[in-house]
Amino acid sequence: MNKADEQVYKDIQKNTEMGMKAIDAIRDKCADEDFVFLLTKQNAEYHKLYNKAENKLIDAKVEPYRGNAVDNFLLKMGIHVNTLLNTSTSHIAEIMIRERNTGVTKLWKSLNHNSMVAAEAAEMAKEFIHLEEDGIEALKKYL
Repeated sequence: MNKADEQVYKDIQKNTEMGMKAIDAIRDKCADEDFVFLLTKQNAEYHKLYNKAENKLIDAKVEPYRGNAVDNFLLKMGIHVNTLLNTSTSHIAEIMIRERNTGVTKLWKSLNHNSMVAAEAAEMAKEFIHLEEDGIEALKKYL
């Protein structure tokens, strides 16, 4: 595995982990059961893709991505502040859409900066991007 592939797989892990943590932090603030179910399904998709990227790194004997406490704290605080006065489903959907757009941007940036990435790693990154785009479409109905 080359360094470009390693970086793309780690970026997939990082972005899916942030998605999972965002869902975990926000799920209890949601009153709409259908919305919570959608978030739960999306969380499961994140887990699958996270594990898929992690397995690629482990198979190549490369240390998988490990999140840090500062990023986790900032994510949770950001969600807490953004939902302090407004926990409406529409507002939460808007927050989740913003976060997903950030994830898409980060993965495109990773692909563009790692031009030597193998087709398999690029396909997994595009799988993440499609997951995010589909998730955004599903969230739009709650705006």
